[in-house]
Amino acid sequence: MIWTSTRQAIHDALAGGWLNRSDMGMLEHIKLHCRVQKSNTHNNNARIQDQLEAGYILAAIRDQRPLVQSWLYFAYDIAEHAQDRSEIACELFDQFFRGHIRANKISRYRALCEVSVDDYRLRILRQKPLPVQVYTRTMKTHPDHFVRDWQGKRDKCLDSIASLDKEGIGNVSCMVKSLRGDSEERPSEILYSSYKSLI
Repeated sequence: MIWTSTRQAIHDALAGGWLNRSDMGMLEHIKLHCRVQKSNTHNNNARIQDQLEAGYILAAIRDQRPLVQSWLYFAYDIAEHAQDRSEIACELFDQFFRGHIRANKISRYRALCEVSVDDYRLRILRQKPLPVQVYTRTMKTHPDHFVRDWQGKRDKCLDSIASLDKEGIGNVSCMVKSLRGDSEERPSEILYSSYKSLI
């Protein structure tokens, strides 16, 4: 495959199952919202190489700790990963807010965590944040009070998600560099060393 970034490599590898269903360019745009740059599609060896590269990247994703893995699936896969979204939002709630808030505000804090996960995903994919109105509508709060009451809490959530993203991208980028030929380690050696570290 032809990649310009690790994020694109993750997206294309996760989209590999969809790519095998059809070679129609229009269908790719409808399903994947972009064109995946495959190798020579008329050559069977190139297709096999694309699938092998995607398999190595998927293995590198599966080597991440569970929360990072959930983030990578939610942020970069085209399929709906509601369970992964919920898991990340619950972790944010537990990390920052559990035990520090009154019972009548729990639903607002949970909504803040859920919308923050969607917000950061949008910031990565479209380079634009969700409007404050999405937060206030979901949290059932007044828009004029968001900056005063909620902006700092939202920023904590976004910073935590950013660190998940940075960790996942950083770890998978070793595999992408190896597949490009920019590393002395072979892809199988990277997987073996991460396997040994788990033992």
